[in-house]
Amino acid sequence: MDRIKYCFVFGSLFLISPDTFACGAIDGKGFHCILQEIENTGSVGNEMGLEKLLYFQDREVHEAYFDKHKMPLKIRSQNLGPYSVSSQTIEWSGGFVLNRETLGLTEDITKRRHFDCKLMVSAIAEIVRYFEPRIDAIRSTK
Repeated sequence: MDRIKYCFVFGSLFLISPDTFACGAIDGKGFHCILQEIENTGSVGNEMGLEKLLYFQDREVHEAYFDKHKMPLKIRSQNLGPYSVSSQTIEWSGGFVLNRETLGLTEDITKRRHFDCKLMVSAIAEIVRYFEPRIDAIRSTK
């Protein structure tokens, strides 16, 4: 009988708020996104090569970056705030919407920009591997 009550309570909670359980499932993962188009221009213009390295941690989304002008040389991140998950999208403030099926990211700040993204299962490790050659190159010239 207790087992039936437990299943009922757990099932009810999940139906009421699927985000409660879904958000934790994406923590630790991330996306490597590359700009594909700026809406109403059909191209990327002077933003060619723009990339976003995003990762999810503690129910918040972060954007990793490397600033070669800041000392000490290290990978830094900007906290973009909490995110919400639905069956089709992951959204966070600043007009960001990631389509979970196509892995297309739309950013709607001043101009609507579209990115194609690839999933990073071990986001932090993959971000470090991505930036390591750049950090090593700068260190070797000093």
